[in-house]
Amino acid sequence: MIKIIDNFYGDMVSNAIQKGMLSLDFPWFFCENIVSKSPTNNFQFTHVFYKEGEPKTDFYTDLVTLGVLKKLEIAALVKIKANFQSKTESIIKNPLHVDHSFPNCLTAIYYVNTNNGFTYFEDGKVVESVKDRMVIFSSNMLHGGTTCSDKKYRCVINFNFYPTYEV
Repeated sequence: MIKIIDNFYGDMVSNAIQKGMLSLDFPWFFCENIVSKSPTNNFQFTHVFYKEGEPKTDFYTDLVTLGVLKKLEIAALVKIKANFQSKTESIIKNPLHVDHSFPNCLTAIYYVNTNNGFTYFEDGKVVESVKDRMVIFSSNMLHGGTTCSDKKYRCVINFNFYPTYEV
């Protein structure tokens, strides 16, 4: 199951997310490898909001205040992490991977900005990076992301969670 929802939060919330994450006050951290099998010349910046049962940043509160978590119908969080990749000359596909192998766990990828990057799946399905789009799928599904070549950056927020509804 791959579920795509456009205009997930609406203009007010999506603009607030984008503005906050691009502000000078938002900390990004260098990550040398995107996934363990990434090419050595590919990197990204990350920001972990939530991991190991607790918030890891004060910006987690901003997500809660904006209603981000409520809209996803989360029963239990596993992890929330933002990924920021700068523009590359041509699109680079990152290796396929799974986020978690926990049963009934979901991954939701929120696209912070529109660009020509995408998320791709082992079965060939592609989800384009469109601002305020959310794609939801099983956390044990093989998928990969890419860089972009038409904008300055590609930014997503990755949520891993157990939903309040039956999967």
